[in-house]
Amino acid sequence: MPVPDRAATIALRLIMVFASIFVVGVLAFKLLPSLGGRLSLPLLPSGIAVAAAYRWGRRMLPAIVAAGMAIELSLHQTLAGAIGVGIGLAVGAWLAAWLMERRGFDSSFSRAKDVPLFSIAAAVGMTLAPTFAFLGLYLGGDKLFMTETVWGLCVRWIRWWSNTTTGVFLVGPLLLAYSRQSLARLLEHWGEGALLLIALIICCGWILLAPVPSARPLIVVLANILVVVSAIRFGLVVAAAGAFSISALTAISASFSVGAFAQLDKTQSMVTIWSFIALLSGLSLIITALLAERDSAARAKLRAEQRYAEVFKGCPQPLWVHARDTLRFLLVNDAALRQYGWSRDELLMRTVEVLASPGKPVRA
Repeated sequence: MPVPDRAATIALRLIMVFASIFVVGVLAFKLLPSLGGRLSLPLLPSGIAVAAAYRWGRRMLPAIVAAGMAIELSLHQTLAGAIGVGIGLAVGAWLAAWLMERRGFDSSFSRAKDVPLFSIAAAVGMTLAPTFAFLGLYLGGDKLFMTETVWGLCVRWIRWWSNTTTGVFLVGPLLLAYSRQSLARLLEHWGEGALLLIALIICCGWILLAPVPSARPLIVVLANILVVVSAIRFGLVVAAAGAFSISALTAISASFSVGAFAQLDKTQSMVTIWSFIALLSGLSLIITALLAERDSAARAKLRAEQRYAEVFKGCPQPLWVHARDTLRFLLVNDAALRQYGWSRDELLMRTVEVLASPGKPVRA
């Protein structure tokens, strides 16, 4: 198979990044409100932008800027405002990716330190998104700056930052950690995977169909169990996909006032969605990191034992290990076999007393 042209690969990635950010942005800002949604949740573009900037580098920034601008222009925003939003999304994604690279972030979240590193990088990087957006809107003469108080502008900035940061938490781990091996355990244990999928469908259906708010605690418990089991059994990508599905259905329930999260006002809905996403994403990341640390420690211990076994076996002096209470041989090296003329099986069936001089006691 011929190696694909590098320029063509980069161009394809630019198109993919632009299309994915633009489509999900238009879905959040135009389609959902037109269908009766109460909330505008620009969550996903920031997560896609950070993943693209980290995995494919700065070459993706033009596509991110263009996608951010295209979303705003489709909403009839001024050119200055659209430029500010596009640049803010791109430089925020670049800063988050740069911080992760600078600190040696592992996209598989194989170490405990990767979780706070990812979280801090996302929170810091996304401060640039609303900052540049507000600057562009101000230069474009947006009426927001004529009618809103300073406190109101601060609240809007915090809400914008919270939305974009939560978006990185929601889809960032899924896109960063994905690889060809991500679904190997799921495909290997497809029966368990099918049960997990059924439980996930039940949870999502419960979110949309539960008629009373009292179902919320049970939904939260079930969602947590599903994410924990997914992370332990199938890894981060499967757990992140489940967290994304549950969070998306929660957002739909709150936005369209259906199901378990229907009786919330806008502020309560936003806080609930942010909290739910942070909880589920945080659980999947923390469990993945802790399991990876445990596995790493186990591998390090195994390597140490193997090195000790090689030294023990290859030592030119006779060496053995015996039980303290029974004095039976547990391990013997090759030099001991050569020195005393016994086979390994013969020595392992005896005690160290066979090596003692006549009349001399053996000490454990």
